[in-house]
Amino acid sequence: MLLKELFDNNVSEDTSDVLIDDIKFYIEQQDDLHKEYFLPAVDELKRKNLLDDDSCYECFMPMVEAGCENYQEQYKLPGVTEEIYTDELKEMICRRIAETCIDLIKDGQYDPKEV
Repeated sequence: MLLKELFDNNVSEDTSDVLIDDIKFYIEQQDDLHKEYFLPAVDELKRKNLLDDDSCYECFMPMVEAGCENYQEQYKLPGVTEEIYTDELKEMICRRIAETCIDLIKDGQYDPKEV
């Protein structure tokens, strides 16, 4: 994909998928976002037993919103921020994060380990 296609105002479905994957990857690499948002969201999901619920992705929205802000600050995508980071885009990122981590949460990957 050409950079021009990525930054063109006419966002295609493929461009949207690339942006979703790119922002998801960016968020996954940010330790401060995980400490501040992800781990508390995991605790909330376990406490409320929402691991099988389709709405569990909503717990990741604060992390995704902060991640989108950080991503924009770092990469400064051209265009209107509200048009780039739409609610639909953020929801898709949350859903992909949930798809990735729900099974890991169920398997206890994020449980505190005794030392």
